[in-house]
Amino acid sequence: MGITPPTKMVFRLSMAIWIFALLMYFVSIFTVGFLATCMFAYWFAMIAWAVLAAGVAFKTV
Repeated sequence: MGITPPTKMVFRLSMAIWIFALLMYFVSIFTVGFLATCMFAYWFAMIAWAVLAAGVAFKTV
């Protein structure tokens, strides 16, 4: 059961967005604007989840 090339691309895109969100979260711990940066990190994590969910949903299409 392998991952097809379009699914690999969607997975990598989702992981890149998730890593960016994780980095934003860790940066927000050490900055003054904690709440604003933390909110952006949350939304980027949600976008990464949505991209991954869309990739799974459209895998069979």
